[in-house]
Amino acid sequence: MKKVLIMYKSWVGYLPRFVEEGKKQGLEIVLGHFTQMVLEVNDRVRVTVGGMDVKDVDLVYVRSVGEYHEEMTILAEYCKTHKVKLVERALVDGNVDRDHKSYEALKLLGAGLGYPKSFFGAPLKILEFLRNLKAWPVVVKDTGGRRRRGVYLVKDVETAERIFLGTSKRKYMVDKYIENDGEYR
Repeated sequence: MKKVLIMYKSWVGYLPRFVEEGKKQGLEIVLGHFTQMVLEVNDRVRVTVGGMDVKDVDLVYVRSVGEYHEEMTILAEYCKTHKVKLVERALVDGNVDRDHKSYEALKLLGAGLGYPKSFFGAPLKILEFLRNLKAWPVVVKDTGGRRRRGVYLVKDVETAERIFLGTSKRKYMVDKYIENDGEYR
């Protein structure tokens, strides 16, 4: 049975009909919102939606991107790397923003360069990740920040919660802290 991931930006009542129609055609349809998407850089790179690795689907169909340009860029790169078919309009129309740290991390890894253990996701996913974290401190970065703006050395989850991660619309990455001369980026 082929597995199809349908990504959407906002819930529409007819989406469950895709699931039912897919069953009739012998397809497993999985619905995913961009806020469920996570980029994890550990010993390997993983992009998951609702806990499912995107490389495990046969096709990703993007209904609409909306404000989730950064997530779309990551999704497209990951699909390309793992030869997952991708059907979408955003990249063809040229309105995906590649000026973010998350995309930079993917490209550096793709070029064979090292990158610290990292985690990218919507603010609530970041908080969930931090609440389960055992090794502190970490560096939390606003993925659109520049010149050390939006970069925090976080020593515990309480500090992270004070950085407004739970309510912000900004996108963040959490990187493993690497001892250095005092500057962290």
